[in-house]
Amino acid sequence: MAGEPTGTVDFVPVYEPGSAWETNGAAKQMVDKVFADFESTLRTPGNWNAAIEVYLTDDNNDNAHTTFEATFSDAMVDGQSVRVVPAWNEIVRGTADANGPAQPNGNGAEFSIHFNVTDHANNAGLLRHEMMHGLGAVNSIPNITVTRSGVLDGPMPGERMKAALYDLQLVDLNGDPLLANYGADDGSFEVQPYRIETSLTEWMDGDGGVFFRGMRAAGGPFDMVCGTFPVSDSQGQIRLNEPAELMSAGAHPTWDTLDEPDRAFLGAMGYTLAP
Repeated sequence: MAGEPTGTVDFVPVYEPGSAWETNGAAKQMVDKVFADFESTLRTPGNWNAAIEVYLTDDNNDNAHTTFEATFSDAMVDGQSVRVVPAWNEIVRGTADANGPAQPNGNGAEFSIHFNVTDHANNAGLLRHEMMHGLGAVNSIPNITVTRSGVLDGPMPGERMKAALYDLQLVDLNGDPLLANYGADDGSFEVQPYRIETSLTEWMDGDGGVFFRGMRAAGGPFDMVCGTFPVSDSQGQIRLNEPAELMSAGAHPTWDTLDEPDRAFLGAMGYTLAP
């Protein structure tokens, strides 16, 4: 409700001792700038403040990836049990930091970003990308795989499985949700019959027909297609946690800074956004 108090969100960098971060002042300035962008975008929905510790290592020889030192937890959202990341719980629900202060080895941080700082010290967009994973761009249901001849190789309609909050925003080519028919007895959802591109050749161009349904600031959906990649010559995959307009340098409007896709993702995930 308008006028209700909101709190601040502070992102705290914790650098791995002995890593390349420690002596790279320009890279640390990049982190400060990206974190400030998130801090100016996010609020808590109540009269509490949240401090999110992000452990930064240089333990990646390629680009970057995100891991979670704290475990996922289940939360009731609209009467359904879903898996949420630690940062979501602390920002959206105001839960206490169960792990305490982050330690030099990363224990206690809400999430860790393993970043090739030597090659990507100025790549603010890559850090922004990984921050989105830390804030919940993670799927619990398996990535969709299909053979080059168009045969679906899972997940199969009718299967029941636990879901992350993120998964509930996934829709197919018809705009229908991938998951429905929640079972309160075991907290599972049923995979629905879903329509995707039937030819691996078609959707290997980057559009497999599965979208993350973001929320526009003015209302209405902001659908972002999930990216695809080849597993082998005979099989490909839709990477469900990689909506192109949110995560891809070639599709994101600005890459280095938060823009409409970022806000649409955060809004759909239940985060409170600053005006």
